[in-house]
Amino acid sequence: MALGACSSTTLIPVWRPWTRTVGTLESVDPGPYVLRVEGEDHTTVGSPAIIEKQMGIIVEDLLGRRGFERAQGDADLILTLSYRAGSQMTMSSTTVMENRAVASSYLAGLAAANSSNSKSGSVGVAIAALIGIAASSSGSASKVVQSNRPEMQVEYSLALTLQNRAGESLWKGDAGWRSEGKDILTEMYLPLQLLFSEFPDLGVAPRVPRVREDKADTFFEQYCENKWFSSPAVPYRIRLQTSSWSNPIRDEFAYAAYLDLLENAEISVPVSFRYGEDDYTDVTDTYLWRKVLLGGEYLIGPLKERAKILIALEATGTGGYKVEDARVATEEEFSEYRTRLAGWRKALREYYDVFE
Repeated sequence: MALGACSSTTLIPVWRPWTRTVGTLESVDPGPYVLRVEGEDHTTVGSPAIIEKQMGIIVEDLLGRRGFERAQGDADLILTLSYRAGSQMTMSSTTVMENRAVASSYLAGLAAANSSNSKSGSVGVAIAALIGIAASSSGSASKVVQSNRPEMQVEYSLALTLQNRAGESLWKGDAGWRSEGKDILTEMYLPLQLLFSEFPDLGVAPRVPRVREDKADTFFEQYCENKWFSSPAVPYRIRLQTSSWSNPIRDEFAYAAYLDLLENAEISVPVSFRYGEDDYTDVTDTYLWRKVLLGGEYLIGPLKERAKILIALEATGTGGYKVEDARVATEEEFSEYRTRLAGWRKALREYYDVFE
């Protein structure tokens, strides 16, 4: 996939909440689980029962992608989602957010380093968070606050606890953040993505609808126009733009797959090399991340057509990535991507191998 030259610009990192995980999932295999949802929400409008049902659907979708199936009766695994949301007047502070980001990156990296489960996505998520921090302030948490202003924000917290049938705790994940958004169903998606990235992944191909090619423009207007996307796999926000003279989207029937990959990928492959092809000597070099590839397999439409999706992203003057190319790849193209992905995974394992 050919990529053009990229311009120098200030890049806007993807926002990430504070997260922490305790325990190991090395002995956990994807399988049936029982889900329990409990908590309190003083901000989201709607029936608590309906909101918790929607939370369950979100968890079911995220874990279903990894090969975990939600059981209606008994199961060997019990997953409890606890949540809380409440409004309060706070002082907006850049320094606080940067401190949070650094802590989140450290803990994510530690989890990645401690995990020998190569089927999880934690390593790809951790390195993207680290690059985002480096790009925003050279990794520094000591930026001087220019001004503070009072604002009403919602303080959110999530806790995931995984137990076995005997009630023994196997793993626990926590996330906390503040936001002006007052819909917990929207707010919780990225934090859950980050926490679930530590779970083993069987590589289940997600199923997405097939977009009518005569309605591709309508689809773009509804779901893409003037919108920024974010992914756990990349450090900067993403924009998908088309025009009468430039359209990076090929195979428009796969539009839904492109958006799903942009929002749910857990590892990207940087391809902006300073010196030589596939030179991953320094995985934290921000220049390396100015061009990246995303790849995934999908089942498209009612016939479940299997498609291999590739998306090329390039950093631009808009403050983030733009979609340079999105297509249904040939076997040869996807095989080349997998080879690059294997080399990148190897480099990440070596980078995070810091313990004796």
